Amino acid sequence: MTSEKVDSPSGLAAVVLLLRFLTELALLAGLAVAGARLGFVLFAGVGVALAVTGLLVAGIVLAVVGIGLAAATRALPK
Repeated sequence: MTSEKVDSPSGLAAVVLLLRFLTELALLAGLAVAGARLGFVLFAGVGVALAVTGLLVAGIVLAVVGIGLAAATRALPK
């Protein structure tokens, strides 16, 4: 394996690369927030569905664990 010297981008190319990086970072942050919100709703919904079908304990446990995980993923990274 050979190593070659690569020139760093400068000027307009550097600005474009920085803007693309920041855009991707913002998109990933938005996906993380949307996933946490959707996970909160899905776990709660499945927990209620299990409780309605007669699996009350399983429904409560699943809902509590899911909501706790969704809350932790939003609170802990900050």
